[in-house]
Amino acid sequence: MNLFQWELADGGGVAISLIAQSKTFLKTTQKVLPIEDWSSGNDSKVLIGLSALTERLQDNGDKSALSLSITHSEVAGMTEQQAGAMNLPTSVPFQLRVWSEGKLIDNSFVLQSEFLDMGQPVYVNQRVGSILVIGQKQYRIPSPLYELCEIVKHFPEDNEGKLEAISKASSLLGIDSPNVASDQLLSNIKLRHVSAFSASISGNLADPELSPVLFSKHIIDGLEDSSEILDEAQQLLTTKQSSYFSGEFKNNSQARRTYLLDDGEYIYIDPSIRKAMEGFRQICSAPTDIRKAFVKAPTAVLTKYLDNEDNADQLVEIAFVETSQFSDRVTEINE
Repeated sequence: MNLFQWELADGGGVAISLIAQSKTFLKTTQKVLPIEDWSSGNDSKVLIGLSALTERLQDNGDKSALSLSITHSEVAGMTEQQAGAMNLPTSVPFQLRVWSEGKLIDNSFVLQSEFLDMGQPVYVNQRVGSILVIGQKQYRIPSPLYELCEIVKHFPEDNEGKLEAISKASSLLGIDSPNVASDQLLSNIKLRHVSAFSASISGNLADPELSPVLFSKHIIDGLEDSSEILDEAQQLLTTKQSSYFSGEFKNNSQARRTYLLDDGEYIYIDPSIRKAMEGFRQICSAPTDIRKAFVKAPTAVLTKYLDNEDNADQLVEIAFVETSQFSDRVTEINE
């Protein structure tokens, strides 16, 4: 079997290698393959990684090389599915806070940033581009968190450059507003990254009401190798935040990439789950029979709402997860 490995490249960025691994009863052998021999070996996970690297592979002139270098921006811009295929670190589970100090009028304006866990600052041992090191763990910083970190790190000293950087950061979040002074746009921004969702069922099962429940990548990854079932209590948002998000989500004409909660926090939806979330948004407002069908067979119904996508089954598998509460209601309605 083939599998991807990564390491920080000496010249910056990340070096991706493809390893051919073979196992016998006594030992496991590994061989680093030259780029010219890279193939999926009929492994769908490796195929996803190769597809994500297509342009880089085409532009690479040395097919005998044992690794392919990609930029930190490219690492950050990968979907959760692509990053997982290349065995990159799981996305950072913490909230990113960006805030400003000073005024533009006297050129004292600066940006600061930090990661928060349950409202408390997280000690960061090291950040190398899109890779964050905290204690013994490494995390990937996905877009747009990575771009915001880079804007803060390389914030210009001249006033004109500061205005451009503020505009870029605001645009990433969709908060650029002509009615707000430039030095107030980023006064205190908090941002979370969403990698998966489930459904909460309320009301009468004869006419169920559906609401989204959001999760971060590290929670999903933490349960993959265990027998534990995901619980709604592990969701990314508080009960109050979740209720507000649900209203915003269902009342919009389409699923968005960012949402602003009533407490000022921003929620960023990973690109790999947006199409599935749009399908779920439509299901939430669909006739009763469709909502009941979703409760009985969620992945099947959600897949039908993505019938224009070639890989609909895969998109749903990545995006939608069942919680213990959802499974209990499914059992109840199927009895």
